[in-house]
Amino acid sequence: MEPRERVGRQTILRAAALYAAVYVAMAWKVLRHFATVLPMTLTDPLQHLWILRWYETCLLSGRFPYLSDQIQYPTGAPLGLFSPLHLQAALFVLLRPFTQNDVLRYNLIWTAGWALAAVAGFFLSWKLVRSRVAAVYGGLLGLLSTPIVIHAGLHLELIFVGSFAFFFWAWLEFLERPERKTLFLALASYVFLTVCAAYYAVMATIPAGLLVARHLLFHPAHGMFRRRAAWREKLTFLRSRTVWLAAFGVLAAVVLALLFGAQLWSRTHGFSGARSKIEFARYWTPIWAYVAPTWAHRAAAIFREDPYVAAGFGRTIVERASYLGVVPLLLLAVAAFGRVPLRRRLDVWLSFGVCVALSLGAYRQWGHYRVPLPAEWFFHVFPPMRELRVPARFNLFAVVLASVLAAAAFAWLLAKIERPLARRALVGAVFALTIVDLLPRPYRSIALPRRSTVYEEILARDPKATFLEAPDFGTRGFELQSVLGYWRSLRTAGPTSAGYSGFLNTRLENLRFFTSPVWARRLAIRSYLRDPEDVVFDVYRGDARDYLWAYLDLHGFRYLVVHRDPRAWPELAKWVNLSRLLPLLEPALVLRQGSVDVYAADLLPRPRQAVAIATEGFHLRETWQNRWCARLGERAEIAFYNPTSEVPVGISLGLASFRTPRTATLALAGESRAILTAAAPPRDYRMFAAAPRTFPAGWSTLVLRTRGTSEIKPERREWDYDPRPFSLRISAIRLASGSLASDPVALQSPR
Repeated sequence: MEPRERVGRQTILRAAALYAAVYVAMAWKVLRHFATVLPMTLTDPLQHLWILRWYETCLLSGRFPYLSDQIQYPTGAPLGLFSPLHLQAALFVLLRPFTQNDVLRYNLIWTAGWALAAVAGFFLSWKLVRSRVAAVYGGLLGLLSTPIVIHAGLHLELIFVGSFAFFFWAWLEFLERPERKTLFLALASYVFLTVCAAYYAVMATIPAGLLVARHLLFHPAHGMFRRRAAWREKLTFLRSRTVWLAAFGVLAAVVLALLFGAQLWSRTHGFSGARSKIEFARYWTPIWAYVAPTWAHRAAAIFREDPYVAAGFGRTIVERASYLGVVPLLLLAVAAFGRVPLRRRLDVWLSFGVCVALSLGAYRQWGHYRVPLPAEWFFHVFPPMRELRVPARFNLFAVVLASVLAAAAFAWLLAKIERPLARRALVGAVFALTIVDLLPRPYRSIALPRRSTVYEEILARDPKATFLEAPDFGTRGFELQSVLGYWRSLRTAGPTSAGYSGFLNTRLENLRFFTSPVWARRLAIRSYLRDPEDVVFDVYRGDARDYLWAYLDLHGFRYLVVHRDPRAWPELAKWVNLSRLLPLLEPALVLRQGSVDVYAADLLPRPRQAVAIATEGFHLRETWQNRWCARLGERAEIAFYNPTSEVPVGISLGLASFRTPRTATLALAGESRAILTAAAPPRDYRMFAAAPRTFPAGWSTLVLRTRGTSEIKPERREWDYDPRPFSLRISAIRLASGSLASDPVALQSPR
């Protein structure tokens, strides 16, 4: 029987050597070119690199970090829409004196995440099992756990899940012995957990809260199971714990407010709204995922068809993969049915079960019946849960706890074997089989794309250059968006429309994205630009040449950059058809370098007829009554460009009110006299035409006003991407100039 009092230096060295060998086996392709390649993919890692560089830039220049005006132009990109990466940014800055190579610093932080996973598994297993072999095995499982292995190629912050192990142990100590020391340890470990990943700040509160309930209500050491225990004794026990818990809650709230100031700022400045429950319901882990290997494991060969593909999970396997491994699953069964010695056994099993249950998602659908699951319950009763897009990520906590349970069962089995040789054979077999089963295929290495110099050449000619990138993917997670955002952080370009954030920048999307003439989804429509004189842009219909100039001028884009190579950017092959767009832009071409074209906005022909573009107050886009439409509040603005003040222009709007009939008025900004008054019906669209009139030349603002808004039905509100009350839906903005302005038919269709 081995001694259990101390870990021992020799055990630590052997464990470190084992973990290092496993890490090298996983990452050797990346390690060969450690300073020049990233693991697995570019989209999320380059977004993370932009965040890290933004922190560093603001720190060195003394800038306010909450808003970057260099990407997601013209609104800018709030830091609150990105993963905070507090700890990762601190490490990034601390590594600056040693190297300024972004990729090298990223990979060093990535390696630190792996090290934390192994150390945390070792630490928690030792604290709760008190066996050296079990501690080493727990660290190995922490290093090889499937959710970490899968997320490591995408999400830099999620690989730091080892922080949960430290918080879990400190929290158990705090609940058992509430005092200043344990309060400090619990608070410090929670802050460490939070700075590792913002997701974990919310996720950890649920198992922690349930452990509080168990300790307060069912604690046999303080008479909670004794029927004859005095109520005064029970109340004293509850009161003493409540004071300490309240102290923790207050201190943690203060720290969270400081750490997430950027998120609070972006929410209060209209850049992000409530999360829709659609994604929350989409990302769930099936229970069989804990026993089914993924494409990254060799055991997947036993399946004739990949179960994740058969289930239709596609790329979302990244969030769902939870495979525990054959040996750990057998050890979990031993831990469940055997008398395995484990400190705080009930707490560990309760937390493990809760995390597994929460990872199963919001509900399961059987035919017409929807069965709500624990994640759905917490979604309704625990508001912070609504900030989590992916409940499946509770599997990260589940595998940390499963590692401890498997390590405890392993130690128990070893204790039953008296012969040293047999014990060594069992240890070797368990470690070898676990590594063979869970060791993933080596991470592929991805080199950064060669940086285009067109931006530097344009900036040399025009220092005030601003760039609209085409195709326009908004603020969504596409590789082109992420790469262009990172290039801007290198100061090789002026303000750009590109930039991928974790949360959608709703202010930018509503203001500029849906009206963009180079929106990727619009370019994917086969009929788009077939007739350049009659094209639909969002809810406006007009001439494409006129609209291109007006859009660029309105939003302050001096240049349009078109990326044409589908081999460099895979999403172009799927989404984009540039064959009809490029001829319209040809007169404005100023630079062509490889597959990148740059067009100057001031070389495009000015509009020949009036143009309207939806701007402020146009909210969620949706399809209603088989028509594309936008939701409006009580006030909305339409930017209106008129090439000449001599020709009258007729305006017509397609409107429908929400729930109750409403009267809407359209007027020029600063004028009280209405151009158009519309009594919008609630059940269908109706076209309303204004009498033709002359407008000032140049840009004007049309203001559409109505009174009152209606709430969305409560059962639909949580499923809506924009649950704000609204008053109108608008499906059409039509303009007619000259002789067409007096023709009612022309007001319906300008051509």
